[in-house]
Amino acid sequence: MDFIPQASASRMHLSLRAKKGIDKYPAKAHAQRVGDQLGREKCIVALVGEKAEFFSNSDMPRPFRQDRYFYYISGCSEPGCSVTYDVEHDKLTLWLPPINLDRVYYDGRGSTVEQAMELYDIDEAVYLEHDERSNSNLCDWVNQRKADGCECIFIRNPLSGVDLSLYGREVDRPESPGLTLRKAMNACRAVKDEHEIALIRKANAVSAEGHVAILKSLHRLHSEPEVEGVYRGTCISLGTTEQSYGPICGAGEHASQLHYVTNKSQFADAEVLLIDAGAEWECYASDVTRTMPINKHEPGTWKSKEAKAVYKHVEKIQEKCIAMLRPGVHFMDVMLHSVHMAIDALLDLGILKGKHMDIFHDGVSAGFYPHGLGHHIGLEVHDVEPPTIKAQDKEEPWKARFADLQQAHARYVESTGTSLYSAQTTSTEPRHFSIDPTKCLSPSTPADAPLTPGMVVTIEPGIYFNAFVLETFYLDHPEHRKYIDRKVLERYMHVGGVRIEDDILITKDGYENLTTAPKGEEMLRIIRKGKK
Repeated sequence: MDFIPQASASRMHLSLRAKKGIDKYPAKAHAQRVGDQLGREKCIVALVGEKAEFFSNSDMPRPFRQDRYFYYISGCSEPGCSVTYDVEHDKLTLWLPPINLDRVYYDGRGSTVEQAMELYDIDEAVYLEHDERSNSNLCDWVNQRKADGCECIFIRNPLSGVDLSLYGREVDRPESPGLTLRKAMNACRAVKDEHEIALIRKANAVSAEGHVAILKSLHRLHSEPEVEGVYRGTCISLGTTEQSYGPICGAGEHASQLHYVTNKSQFADAEVLLIDAGAEWECYASDVTRTMPINKHEPGTWKSKEAKAVYKHVEKIQEKCIAMLRPGVHFMDVMLHSVHMAIDALLDLGILKGKHMDIFHDGVSAGFYPHGLGHHIGLEVHDVEPPTIKAQDKEEPWKARFADLQQAHARYVESTGTSLYSAQTTSTEPRHFSIDPTKCLSPSTPADAPLTPGMVVTIEPGIYFNAFVLETFYLDHPEHRKYIDRKVLERYMHVGGVRIEDDILITKDGYENLTTAPKGEEMLRIIRKGKK
């Protein structure tokens, strides 16, 4: 590797001729896919990456995290950059910030033009330059292309400090022809290529090692922070300091809080530990949840029959839902199947009482299973979705799809794994039918497109016993309370919650489970072996 520095007052060149064979992130192919989705020949896609920032009233830097839309067509995780893709000329350009000589000893230089060409799958690298009026060469270039009849479209990034609205438009108005840039990029990001799948697979492999390390050492751990320490330490030793989200290590009642990230308590008398932790690898996420017994006297065995029973039911729900995945399936069908199975489980446990469909329409099951079955995963742990059927088709077949679902959810057949469709009955929408996709990006609305090969989704059913939620929203209300056997429920409250989650790749023939972290009997065996 040759190192040839050159310096000037405004810029530093560093010629770094790296070894051949770098497996570059396929940014150019992604940009071309976006261009094809947009359906515009004379246009420029312009995206601004994140900038480095300090905490408020502090000289300490915030952890840097690159904008995921920017990364998708650049492959660059450096702050202060911009990227443009000229669709007409099929040219991808990365715009690099000039060197800050006051900060180079502290923050480093960042890539030079020569390095960027070696590292990234781009056609050109250019330094950003500003004149005395703060106009940049990037904006000058965009204006020149606009004069040639090109349209500049972008996704606004208010944290970047750069306002592209002076030079183009977001094209987010409903009357705009074709897909908006955001929707076009979402359509591309939702279907992963082989490079992206490999990164998600790697993130899962690292996560699995972290989960296994916990299982092997669980017999000697006494607190949530110890669990998080074992997990994070393993991931760091394997080459990643980034997590897709803050690890959840909830013992006992903390397992009933979906996004519990405090992780500060001792196990005390808790008998269940829920760990929701997924490593990130080169900006791609994994999302893995495992629930295990805490039993100091007999590690690897459930301390109570109640905890074991809840786990077995959640395990059964997950296995069944995963088996339903294949191209053409609507995720909402699978989600509804999980809801019905959860109701059956709660009836079997004796916690709920009454008729299955009465319980379903009342919505009381949401007190125990309050979230969607899963979500897309990729550059974000709750990744973007493709455009809905409504957005893709002016005839709005999503309306017919909704009518299908209204009929379908009333015809659950628990003994078969067939589709939930039926044209024989009708019913109204249950109160818990609507899921807000903006909260968790769950692909679970009637208008959502069916599963396609290359999509990666999570399957994460759960059953929880959250004292505050159940008391406040269900047991205090007669219309819900009549379906709950309070005496039986009291026997299960100590369980806290059980969730099991895997990341599933949709293939042309069905699915592949990318998550390799042990669960079920294999998980228990590793815990028992760790004690010896």
